[in-house]
Amino acid sequence: MPDAPGLELIAHEVNTRHDGAVLGTSFDRSQAALIVGPDSVHDVLAYLKEAPGHEYHFLASVHGADYLPATPRFAVHYELLNMARVERLRVKAVLEDPGAGALPEVDSVVDLFPGADFPEREVYDFFGIVFRG
Repeated sequence: MPDAPGLELIAHEVNTRHDGAVLGTSFDRSQAALIVGPDSVHDVLAYLKEAPGHEYHFLASVHGADYLPATPRFAVHYELLNMARVERLRVKAVLEDPGAGALPEVDSVVDLFPGADFPEREVYDFFGIVFRG
């Protein structure tokens, strides 16, 4: 199985800098993904954007997913692009269904990527996922 773009090395490096932020990795349909918890997504995206050697400066998309009946039920997918290397990396924040009328929450990344504003609103409208901040 291909390891584009050095997915396991990136996961290890992020976990070294942000204690256990990456819960796992996946490579599905030619998409490399870091799987993170909702409390780590902002730190992980900030690191991937700013750290030398990564420079994923462009957020291509933000979208939600509902994996009912699986757990965790929800996910927010962030598609990052390093334009100099023409390299994509997905960060997938997995969120449990809080149940009892509560809504799942994850930190907003608009301060890192201003273009995330509208997609975050759309994910809220379609999935009820609240973006803190």
